[in-house]
Amino acid sequence: MGAMYSDSGSNNAEWAANYFSEAQDLLGKLFDAISIETVQAALFMGCYAQHVIKPNLAYNYIGVAIRFAYSIGINAAAASSYPTRCHFQAALRTWWMLFGVEAEQCLDSGRPMSIRETDGKADFPQDPVASSPEPSRVTFITVLAKFSLIIRRVFDLVSSINEGQTEIQYSVGRLMNLQAELMDWRGSLPPHLRFHDGSLAADADKWEGISWVQRQRQSVQVHFNHVMLMMHRPFFAKSKVSTPYYDCTMSIAVCLGAARESIHLIHRLLVRDPSMGRWTYYCYYCLTATLILLMHIFDCPTEDARNSCINLCLKSEEVFSLIKSEPAQKCLILVQKVLHKAQQLRQNSPFDTVSQSTNSAPTHPIDIPFPNSDMTATGPSNDAVLPNNPSGAFLGDIFGNSYQDQPIGDFLRQHRDEVEW
Repeated sequence: MGAMYSDSGSNNAEWAANYFSEAQDLLGKLFDAISIETVQAALFMGCYAQHVIKPNLAYNYIGVAIRFAYSIGINAAAASSYPTRCHFQAALRTWWMLFGVEAEQCLDSGRPMSIRETDGKADFPQDPVASSPEPSRVTFITVLAKFSLIIRRVFDLVSSINEGQTEIQYSVGRLMNLQAELMDWRGSLPPHLRFHDGSLAADADKWEGISWVQRQRQSVQVHFNHVMLMMHRPFFAKSKVSTPYYDCTMSIAVCLGAARESIHLIHRLLVRDPSMGRWTYYCYYCLTATLILLMHIFDCPTEDARNSCINLCLKSEEVFSLIKSEPAQKCLILVQKVLHKAQQLRQNSPFDTVSQSTNSAPTHPIDIPFPNSDMTATGPSNDAVLPNNPSGAFLGDIFGNSYQDQPIGDFLRQHRDEVEW
């Protein structure tokens, strides 16, 4: 991992691949001599595979790390079982990092989680005694550990949803509760990791010069937007779901807002710091956001809203161009092909559009501020326009006839000739 992200040379990927190959050979000899360092080694190997967009390999190595962890009991670590407080805290940090990576990978790929829900009750790691006015780096692990517990429940919700309309309706209550949990988690972030709050502008500047703080905050924000998008995506695809306290415009607003925030944030990161282009996994976050926009383009109720979606897709193309990797280039080709085909179909078949003044107030979820705090209580915004569906034939042509029930993973598998991960 250090070789891949080092600023020391131009052969980072090659050096990282060589070290990884050596580590693979060595790890196989240690299956009968498990220690916390062995767990950490398998965890780092899984993270490396994830960062170079090898999801199968990443899933397998994280599974190995989990088995290692269970075999030495760090999932139920007790202070009395370790010689020093330092060893005990290292075990807690390792376990919660493993828990977080597993939760994220399984949510992204739709694969079963190996960690039991009861294992989410271990103590959180504690910050070391402060020796400087800077915040502790360990705080980031605790923040993501609490976030991962919510991800686990989001994963259970998304994976349990039957594609029938009735099951979606029964899941609305769980969706709203998880929405509230995520908003509470965001509100409880420590000052140096907070985002999206105008009242924190002065405090945010306090940490502007500390690079690792900035990267941790960016990571927290990217993960938050991504999970919000993944959680609401099944409801986003169901344009007729409605209950007394929920309307599908809520999920439409969240998905489009999260997609917009993700693309803008990642684009800003890469423009400000080109070295971040080596963080290849950003192309996955950007692609997930872009797919939501591509699926929504034909349902935009106005020309202005449609153009907003298209402009965001074009910005995502810039993101893929800034990430110098083969997966990013395949993502770029996919987005270009879909936009091109969408333009062809749009020229051949007119849409029922409504003119909208550019000076008017936002009337479409893509233009509504995100997150919208009202979505957890009183229902959809009065300004949010529920898209009609004049374009079913177009969606079927591009995304297949099962578009309405089609998860993002299926979309990628359908286009695997263009995007081979």
